[in-house]
Amino acid sequence: MRNPILSTFMVSGKIRSRGWSAISNSKKQYGSEKVFRGDIAQKKSMLMGFFEHRILPDAGETELQALARLFMANDNDRIADRMISMFPRDRRGINQWYTKEDEYGAKLWDIEPAVQVIGVTSNGSLVLDGCRAAAIRWKNFPSVAFATRRTIRRLLAHAMPYVTLFVLIPVGGIALKFSFVDSNLFIWSMLIFGLSLTLLLFAPIFTTYAHSGRVVLTRPWLIGVKGVISAQEASDHLYGYQIGDSRRTFYTPSGSPLARPRESDSKFREGHVSQYDAALAAPPFDPIEGHMFTLVDTVSSTIYYFRAHRPPTVCLFTGSEGGQGRFVLASEKCSSSELRRETVLRMPSYIFGHMHTCDWVALCGNP
Repeated sequence: MRNPILSTFMVSGKIRSRGWSAISNSKKQYGSEKVFRGDIAQKKSMLMGFFEHRILPDAGETELQALARLFMANDNDRIADRMISMFPRDRRGINQWYTKEDEYGAKLWDIEPAVQVIGVTSNGSLVLDGCRAAAIRWKNFPSVAFATRRTIRRLLAHAMPYVTLFVLIPVGGIALKFSFVDSNLFIWSMLIFGLSLTLLLFAPIFTTYAHSGRVVLTRPWLIGVKGVISAQEASDHLYGYQIGDSRRTFYTPSGSPLARPRESDSKFREGHVSQYDAALAAPPFDPIEGHMFTLVDTVSSTIYYFRAHRPPTVCLFTGSEGGQGRFVLASEKCSSSELRRETVLRMPSYIFGHMHTCDWVALCGNP
């Protein structure tokens, strides 16, 4: 099979690409692994002419490994670091770190890397340092601690059950105790008990109204769902039922390939509900792109739709571009202690502040 890898080199501070058309594919012509290894060495030797520092040849390495070592030796512009954050348009190359075209339309020099490539594994995976990572929960929706916007009415509704238990009922008991002195006290005590009983019956409604409204602070969680759910369904699972029409979870405007921004007359930058309809109408499984999944982020109160062959269990912050952070969702390959890149999402950059710094991470490699 023809290898689509292109050589990349620096000219006047800009990254340009040139094909390997000058070099024939010896493996295709002769079917010899030995000739193919020599072909890689020949390509590498020609490519090294564009760089200041050269590397020693290794007959046992693949083309990607040779390219990675060459970039690391001459990487003043951190080419390999930037490629980690790119989302290839050809999903068949999602497990390879080398990417020519980005699904979001970004160029290589538009990405500001947040990680550093420090090595290459025997499988061709890049070893990253300085990663911030967060686990994705797939078991169920957790019980999330959150705070809503407080108003006078919500504060009164929240205090009403406590006022009934600790004020009205004791006052009614005292009036009933001294009702033998004055018969009117018995009537007042019955009225107080009747009012207290009525307020206690409506206590669930008061509590629900008190915790309704826009969520202003929540515990950070990344929650994965296989399939498609709406933003309202995600809000109900996370925060419970509310009284009112305040939206608590929003659609992403540009965070995934299925994202659609809302009309320009909106006061806020948010996604359009049409992306939910598009994700719902799409087939559950695609042979090339994989299954349909939903990711819910509680920090930004945003919902994302994406496709992947395996459920990603780790979210890595690898860089930023265009005012958004680049987050790589990866699944675990326990047999080699490596991570496989499943997709790349554009999420608010401030989310990385809620993620944990981690040790070296081996990402991508052979599928």
